[in-house]
Amino acid sequence: MSTRVNLLAGVLLLGAGLSLGWWLNRSPVQDKAADATAKAPGDVLYWYDPMRPEVKFDKPGQSPFMDMTLLPKYRAPTEEGGIVINPRVTQNLGVRTTPVMAAPVTPRITVTGTVAVDERRLAVVTTRAGGWIERLDVRAAGDPVQRGQRLGALYSPDLLAAQEEFLLGIRSGDQLLIPAARRRLELLGVTSGQLDRIARRGVPDRQIEIVAPMAGVVTELLVREGASVAAGMPIMTLADLSRVWVIAAVPEAQGAWLQAGQLAEVTLASPGSLPIKGRVDYLYPELSAETRTTRARILVQNDRLALRPGMSARVTIQGESRTALVISSEALIRSGERTAVILAEGEGRFRPVAVLTGLEQGEQTEIRTGLRLGDRVVVSGQFLIDSEANLRGALERLLPGEHP
Repeated sequence: MSTRVNLLAGVLLLGAGLSLGWWLNRSPVQDKAADATAKAPGDVLYWYDPMRPEVKFDKPGQSPFMDMTLLPKYRAPTEEGGIVINPRVTQNLGVRTTPVMAAPVTPRITVTGTVAVDERRLAVVTTRAGGWIERLDVRAAGDPVQRGQRLGALYSPDLLAAQEEFLLGIRSGDQLLIPAARRRLELLGVTSGQLDRIARRGVPDRQIEIVAPMAGVVTELLVREGASVAAGMPIMTLADLSRVWVIAAVPEAQGAWLQAGQLAEVTLASPGSLPIKGRVDYLYPELSAETRTTRARILVQNDRLALRPGMSARVTIQGESRTALVISSEALIRSGERTAVILAEGEGRFRPVAVLTGLEQGEQTEIRTGLRLGDRVVVSGQFLIDSEANLRGALERLLPGEHP
């Protein structure tokens, strides 16, 4: 009797075990397969064996490997070219977003420049009468001179004759001849001090001094002592270097917002040089065909004479500040033909948006079109999202009309 009872209990336990095993085996696989029938066939990309997910099948059925029911792989739900990602996946990918903000942006470019003489501060020293340079006090280009300093002495027969005429008028008391002769000597380059000395001494000067009309340095010395000169012939050029130009070469694409009066900073190429304040004085109208650059003339005070003509310098030009929409530069995805960002729409939805960028300022970039104030864009993990959700295809499907 006990043997029959034990046999019956064993059969019941075996049946329960088989039933439980069938149910456990069915729940993760067959239930999913059954759920697949509730979805539209067009939502299924392919079918796969959960034990061999790398193998894809084009229709449902049993796996030839483990005799398991094939599971469907569904297309991810999308909205307007975007994609929905499970929040847990988003967290695992380390996705981080930041809002689109309004912030002041200041146009700024840094280019190279060359120090040049302010051409409005040049003086050419000439002889008003023909003769010979009997003495030359300036020996070489680069010599500094002060206003009124003697530069040399000229012997001229014409000047001697004019002095004799002036002294004759003084001795004779001819009130018509004196001012006429004095005016003639002034036109020949004789200074008032020299004329007073001639009148006081009563004898003509054999040599007439050539004096500096301004303070500066000699940039060109065109004659030597003993040289014969004609009337109007230049003998040297002086330059006042207390204010100089810096000619900056600005690329064509960056010069649209430049205008006269903007602030600039000039820094010499030598290590440790401090920036010197300046201002844009003039924008040249022509564009270099070779370099595709335009020239901007920066006016800089040079009281300490630290800037010398021919020096190289780094020039930073700053425009007027304005308020604009900005995002972190990390958010930008540049494909060569267009620039896009990943817009986070909430609840795991992401959408690629083409944007038109403007100025780059530090770690931020101006957005001219494509986003609105308060939108959130992905700044970390956007490329992983692209890989996970195949956003590359979504980017390529952007209509031309959506591109700003």
